[in-house]
Amino acid sequence: SGKLAVQRVMAYIREHYSDPELSMAAIAESFDLSTTRLSLSFKNRMGMTPSEYLTLIRCERAKGLLETTELTIREIGTRVGYYDAGSFIRRFKQVTGETPLQYRKNQK
Repeated sequence: SGKLAVQRVMAYIREHYSDPELSMAAIAESFDLSTTRLSLSFKNRMGMTPSEYLTLIRCERAKGLLETTELTIREIGTRVGYYDAGSFIRRFKQVTGETPLQYRKNQK
């Protein structure tokens, strides 16, 4: 059942990534697990924590929007689940090595 749970958690994160309230506690609760147990089994199977996976999904979605829309960085951040542009830009740069603006320029 461990494997099934991780697949389901991944699907849940992909479904809810745009909700800025999505937290490890919220995810763990949905699956009736402790946050520790959720993090450990997820990390054992995926090599990353659920939080890291969430950040990855948000950045992937943001890349798509940066490439295909003229939305502002702030609007894109909001759409992918960040309350403020600052944390979106920081996270995006951590994951991709570029700011969202640099990424958009380099895609052109």
